[in-house]
Amino acid sequence: MGTTDMATGLLNRRVFDKLGPELAAAMSWAGQPCSMALIDIDAFDQVLAAYGHRAGEEALRHVAGVVQSSVRQTDMVASFGGQAIALVLPAYDAERAFGLAERIQNAVAQSPFQYEGTEIKLTISVGLRTPLSDKESFWIALDQAGDALNRAKSTGRNRLEVAV
Repeated sequence: MGTTDMATGLLNRRVFDKLGPELAAAMSWAGQPCSMALIDIDAFDQVLAAYGHRAGEEALRHVAGVVQSSVRQTDMVASFGGQAIALVLPAYDAERAFGLAERIQNAVAQSPFQYEGTEIKLTISVGLRTPLSDKESFWIALDQAGDALNRAKSTGRNRLEVAV
């Protein structure tokens, strides 16, 4: 079984589920902060309806490339199913993680996506959980990032929400 998601070129969900908790635990053991984010492409269904599945696949690859080019090699970026992307950010405290999430959000919004000669405006919503607590379950923190992402999408999209 491979480690790469064929649609995005990012790590796949199976790798994320195994290595994400290990990376967060290693940061905790080292006394370093760790943050995580969930990213979702806004109005993705509208892109599919207007331009078709091939355009959707290319839009997903485009966003994945923007995200991947915005992070360090030591950060984990994985496909999380559908149009979602998950990040585990070792050594990111709240301020640094928030800044990165804003930069990624701006980079996607400002990065033109061309499909068959048409520019399609893409934006993302981000749910951020930062920093993970030493005693906190990785999976609970992931759920909290998901809740923050849902808030971002339900309150207007192209937003960044931090888990509380």
